[in-house]
Formats: sequence, C-alpha cells, structure tokens
Amino acid sequence: EAEIGVGAARMRAKLGDLEWRSSPAPGAGRAGQTTVHLSTRPKLNLDLRGLRADEAIRELEKHVEAAYLAGMPFTRIIHGKGTGSLRKAVREALRDNPVVNAVESGQEGEGGDGVTIVRLVEG
Repeated sequence: EAEIGVGAARMRAKLGDLEWRSSPAPGAGRAGQTTVHLSTRPKLNLDLRGLRADEAIRELEKHVEAAYLAGMPFTRIIHGKGTGSLRKAVREALRDNPVVNAVESGQEGEGGDGVTIVRLVEG
C-alpha cells in the first residue's frame, strides 16, 4: 500500500490501483515528493452493510479520499438501517473529514436513513 496526501487529506491505496507518471519539472514540488494518480475511478456507492464499525470506517475513509481525488462531487454510503449504530459511526467519521462539505440522509427512493449522501469539497 501507499499513503497519498492532498493537503490535510490522507488515504491509503493498493499499489496496483496507482499509476506512476513522469516527474514534474525540477523545482515544481517539494523535494522527495512523488506525484501519483489513481488509475481507476471509485464507484459512486460504497456498501458497508455487514461490516464491523472499525472495518467500515477504514473502508469509508479510503473511499471518500479516492472519490475526492477523482473529482467526484458526491458519493453514496450504504450502511443500512438496522440499529443505527453503523450510520452513527459513519456520520461521526465524516464530520471531521476535511474533504467532506456536507452529509445528508438519502431520499426515499435512495434508501432513506439507510444511506448517507456525502457532498465533497471542490478540489
């Protein structure tokens, strides 16, 4: 895995999901930094149903960062209705994420309270 940083946002990605590009011109970046671009676009939906909260939060963070880096305006997180504990954990994790602009429940046709719509900041 590789850790990717964009401003205050950080994410981890599998090396197979990354693509090496030519280095920027000398002096264009900070010394010792390498530019990496994701080779695949993340999916619109992330389904976390059935995961434990700690597993779900790790997947959520990777997905939201990948969606932000891909320039997506929003993404949908499917956590199900159940007891509401996974929804609560997801929304708490999103509250402090620097690339998240807004969080809202899905509309009736989108899954209602079983889905969280994440609006991402413009990059």
